[in-house]
Amino acid sequence: MGSETSGNYGHAGRPGERGGSGQGGSENPLHEPYGGLPGGGGYTSATEYSISHQRYVEAAHCILGSLGKQEGTDIVNAEAGHVREEMNIMEDTIKEYSRDWYNKDLVSHQYEPEYKKYFDETIKNIQENSPKIAALAEEQRSKCDTIQDPAIRQAAVDTYSAVAMLGWKAQGLTKENAGTFNVWRNTDVQDATKQVRLSVEKLYPRHSQMSVSSKPMDNRR
Repeated sequence: MGSETSGNYGHAGRPGERGGSGQGGSENPLHEPYGGLPGGGGYTSATEYSISHQRYVEAAHCILGSLGKQEGTDIVNAEAGHVREEMNIMEDTIKEYSRDWYNKDLVSHQYEPEYKKYFDETIKNIQENSPKIAALAEEQRSKCDTIQDPAIRQAAVDTYSAVAMLGWKAQGLTKENAGTFNVWRNTDVQDATKQVRLSVEKLYPRHSQMSVSSKPMDNRR
C-alpha cells in the first residue's frame, strides 16, 4: 500500500528517480523525452494492484527513452542492456501481479474502514487514467512512421501498443468485480507484451551481444 497521489501527465518518472517530460510537439515520437509517455502513466500508488500499472508503464516509458537515444546513431547495441532490463520488468509485472493474492489484497481494503480510501482511490484512478494513457500511447504510435530505422520503429510501435492495450483493458476494473478482475491475466495484454519482446530480440540479436571482455584472450606476445 502506498500514497494516494497519482502521476502527472506533465512529469515523467517516479519521485526522485528517472525523470523527463511527458509532453512535446516533435513529429518523431522518439524525439520527445521518453517517447512522450509519462513515467508511471498517471497511475496511483494507493495499493499494490495499482502499483503494478505504474511499474509496467514506467518500464515502457524507459524503453522508449532508450530507443530515442539510439535512434539516428550508429551504435547498434548502446542501449541493449537497459532495454532488456526494462523489458524484463514488463514481463515480471505480468507474472507477479496476475496472482490471486493481489485481488484479495485489493478487496480487503474495501471492508476495512481505515483502508477503504485506498481501495476507492485505486478504482477511481485506474478508471480515469487508463483511457488517458491508452489514447496518448495510440497518438504517439500513429507518429512512428517518421522513425527511419525499421527495427527501432517496430520496437517503438509494439511498446506503444502494449501500453495502449493495458490502458484499454484496465478500465474493466470496477468496485463490483475487484475481487476477480485482473488485467494481467488478460491474454491481449500478455500477447502485446510478448510482441515487445519479439521486437526487442530482433533489434538486439543475442549473437551480436558479445562484448570485448567476453572474448577469449590471447596473451601470447
